[in-house]
Amino acid sequence: MKRIAVVANHEKQQVAEVVAGMKDWAARNDVELEVAFSDSNDKRPVPLIQFDPERMRDLRRQFAGCDVAVTLGGDGTLLVAAHAVAPLDIPVLSVNLGSLGFHTQVEPENIISALDTVHSGNFRTEARMMLEATLESGLGDSPITAIALNDIVVAKSVWGRVVHLRVSVDGIPSTDVFGDGLLICTPTGSSAYNYAAHGPVLDPALEALLVNAICPHGMTIAPLVLRPTSRIDVEFHPRKALEEANVFVDGQAWSAVTHLDRLKISRAPVYLPLVVFEDDFFAKLRSKLAWGGLT
Repeated sequence: MKRIAVVANHEKQQVAEVVAGMKDWAARNDVELEVAFSDSNDKRPVPLIQFDPERMRDLRRQFAGCDVAVTLGGDGTLLVAAHAVAPLDIPVLSVNLGSLGFHTQVEPENIISALDTVHSGNFRTEARMMLEATLESGLGDSPITAIALNDIVVAKSVWGRVVHLRVSVDGIPSTDVFGDGLLICTPTGSSAYNYAAHGPVLDPALEALLVNAICPHGMTIAPLVLRPTSRIDVEFHPRKALEEANVFVDGQAWSAVTHLDRLKISRAPVYLPLVVFEDDFFAKLRSKLAWGGLT
């Protein structure tokens, strides 16, 4: 291992200390670090709120040839890194500097021993399924695409209004959704927004697509788990002039949608190889999502 890509969230208190420790470790082991911060003082910071495909392409060029990637932050930092490094097919080690860190693998006090383990090659990865979203414009514009590790969300953009969405699966009309929106998530993302929207939590090692309405007005749809080869089409059918909708990719604003557009969502052609040291899924459900009943 000669080069490590690092995506660091500058807002986390310990990040400077952890990066300094990683640099000392790298110098001792003849390893080069390629560090990208989310710092707003950077000319091109890592985007945490607004989806920035150009910046993602820049990061892929910066990280090309790296042997492994390390994220320093929480689950949000992991999501941002996934957009950049998943197409590079390099393992990702996620260090928890956040408040939850459900999918992170290492606490900051263990970062050096984790780097030693990765450097020795004595680790395994779990291929996490991702989503690909394609937005086709009815105005003749070229389609735009994005990948997501957690979820794709179509949501209202005007407070106090609902959106009207039509959902098809593999070209077959499924249901209309009237509510705050609709989310399509991966098993990895099932413990995030989907869980807050009363959807089921799936084992993150599974391959499946999960469809869930957000605060629906009427039970016209229940959470739906689909095979991974399914394609989901979403169309926006506004009933009033003030009805507006936007698409969010892993929590980042991606694009507004009109009644002329069609959103297509399917399994992405790339996976995220997440470094996993132990199978602690159920332990995290108890410790991080406060599942109870066991002492």
